[in-house]
Amino acid sequence: MEYQIRKDLEKCISLARIEVSEEERERLLKDILRIVEYFKVIGELDTENVKPLYHVLELRNRLRRDEPRECLTQEKALRNTTRNRKGYFITPKAF
Repeated sequence: MEYQIRKDLEKCISLARIEVSEEERERLLKDILRIVEYFKVIGELDTENVKPLYHVLELRNRLRRDEPRECLTQEKALRNTTRNRKGYFITPKAF
């Protein structure tokens, strides 16, 4: 497995077109191997009776109910603008 990871690391270095010293390569390889070992440990955990989560903190959206209310009239909506014509807002051109 170490051989394959070393090979993948070399490929990433080559694709990124960066210079990495031999000392840095060894340090990166050790770091990657530690990460892979950590994932192996996580993979061995017994999760048989653990309910799947969609979010780590199990947060819920606390939104108000969407209930119909009285809308602004066209007159009230246009009251605070000086740039309107025939009942529409005038905005700068987008394109």
